Amino acid sequence: MATRPDSSGSKKLRLFIALELPEAMKEELAAAQERLRARLKVRLKWVRPESIHLTLKFLGYVDEDRAQTIGANLSQAVSSHGELSLHLGGLGSFGGRRPRVVWVGVGGDVEELAALQRSIDREMATLGFEPEVRGYNAHLTLARVPDGLNRLQLDEVLHAVGNVAPPGPAEATFDEVSLMRSTLRREGAVYDRLFVAPLGTAKGASA
Repeated sequence: MATRPDSSGSKKLRLFIALELPEAMKEELAAAQERLRARLKVRLKWVRPESIHLTLKFLGYVDEDRAQTIGANLSQAVSSHGELSLHLGGLGSFGGRRPRVVWVGVGGDVEELAALQRSIDREMATLGFEPEVRGYNAHLTLARVPDGLNRLQLDEVLHAVGNVAPPGPAEATFDEVSLMRSTLRREGAVYDRLFVAPLGTAKGASA
């Protein structure tokens, strides 16, 4: 579960900040997953298409009563940033010759997206959240590669990623950033929106 008490009995929420995807993008990502699945004998840990999102900042377990403050600071962080036009890019993986994650890249207003992420990162640091030490790499996770695969199986994953057709571009405009709660369940994580911060304004809206 993503909510758990600490030693004082207060509830903890597992939180992150993200851009939520429109249905057209999710459909293209689902189709890319199916093309990959058809080429693979190994079983990957697939992300449910309806759960795929563009993460901007992972906050971890946070006291429930801090969520409203985080939302207010998020609104402040994004208030000077305008709408973003983004589209789906190519397939890729993290981990080099031992892939750990299979993903789809993002194109379009990527410099503006990176600037937005830095603003959020700086604002969250004022609340005690550790700033990112690596540069932001915008991606949408399609699947995670399980541990224990042999060299041939890993090569199979890499070959599929390099040869399967990427999703269609599916361009979309993003005008808000969401504070999300992640609830971990046996069948996978379930996400709920807690707060919405519109881009270009300092006013947020509770969901």
